[in-house]
Amino acid sequence: MDVYDYNHICNHSDDGGRYSFKMQPTMIIFAVRALLNALSPLIGAEASLGHAVGPDWAKDASEKQIEEWSTKGEEIRDEVDALIKSTFEKKYWELVRQRLGLKKQDSEDVQNVIQPLLDLMQAHGLDFHGTFRALCAFRPEHLDEDGEGDSKGKGEAYSSVLKDVDSLDQGTGMTCPMPSGDALAGAPNQISPVQESTLAVPARNITYPTPLVALLARLTPPDLVNPPSRERACRDILAWLEKYAVRIAEDQETAGWSLDEREESMKNVNPRFVLRQWVLEEVIATVDKDNIAGRAALMKTLEMATNPFKPWGAEGDTRPEEELTEEEREERRFCGVGTKNFLGFQCSCSS
Repeated sequence: MDVYDYNHICNHSDDGGRYSFKMQPTMIIFAVRALLNALSPLIGAEASLGHAVGPDWAKDASEKQIEEWSTKGEEIRDEVDALIKSTFEKKYWELVRQRLGLKKQDSEDVQNVIQPLLDLMQAHGLDFHGTFRALCAFRPEHLDEDGEGDSKGKGEAYSSVLKDVDSLDQGTGMTCPMPSGDALAGAPNQISPVQESTLAVPARNITYPTPLVALLARLTPPDLVNPPSRERACRDILAWLEKYAVRIAEDQETAGWSLDEREESMKNVNPRFVLRQWVLEEVIATVDKDNIAGRAALMKTLEMATNPFKPWGAEGDTRPEEELTEEEREERRFCGVGTKNFLGFQCSCSS
């Protein structure tokens, strides 16, 4: 999934949304119910007999007896449904806490931090994996770098932050042309003069005034968030970051977790590289064009896909773009969201 959308369907043949992202828990229950239906005679027989059955356990049973066993076995359906629901929710929220770098188990995390973030991503079309990866570097003190700490100071500081973010969009600020992909294979970039596709990644040599401005710019690139909606998105993100910062501080105090440990832990569960559709299309085109260059590009992509958490593209490196190697620049590009026409389009499960 690229931009977060709980209605996203990854199976092209599922025109009814049966296997959409939000329906995954329901489909787990559906699958287990089907399994229970198949095993209900066996479960019912063991429940009635009080012991495990052996080979040929139903060989001499009448149809009526098997039907009675089936009915008996299906009596546990509600219990199984409840167990699946509780197990899924517990594990799901546990994994999301890991992605957010929250160590302490807090019963209010879902209501105060996790669900509001998912709602935020849904409302503003933020990139799913990119959002979590960007939050790895966030620290509570980033919110105080421009303000005095009181509500008035915060408001004025955030207005300044929003102006800084908006100024980055002027001209060609946040987009760059998409090369052919040969650079990953060791060949020079070939940029077609008629190619208009752009990548939702920062352009070269942008200097961000503060880490907070850098974070907002990374979360809301204009290729994903329309400029008229960007201020609203940034304000909503800032409001959420206030709550997130409090929760991070609690972990520091109660769990004894340093900010460096939190960042490292988050980077180990939030991928830097995601095998997006535009990457697949570009690699396929490179292979079709030149087998030798294509093989190298394919191997590089495979390496990145099998090691998605590594800091590809000199992540976090503040050197000017021209000081990076060509391979590092291409790695960084491959970690971008890609062109809009491929967003939300992935190979289906049968591809």
